[in-house]
Amino acid sequence: MRTSSFLHQNIYSVFCGWFEILLHQMFYFVINEIELIMVLGHMVYDTTNLLWLWLARMVSQDNYMNSKEYVGLICWSIYDIDLF
Repeated sequence: MRTSSFLHQNIYSVFCGWFEILLHQMFYFVINEIELIMVLGHMVYDTTNLLWLWLARMVSQDNYMNSKEYVGLICWSIYDIDLF
């Protein structure tokens, strides 16, 4: 999978999660506290993945990191423990 498509997928996931929370607030849906904690946790995890990818791209462009380290960092950020 290309890095840019993974990055776009994570951006989409982050915005969908925040939009879901906003929708719950706007329409006064009764949301279970556990569900809210899980959604927020997933959003924090996806945002962290985006930061790792951004950092890996910036560092690799400055030639401080060789290709093996860059691929290792990308693979680590792709590894996803999904609570849902």
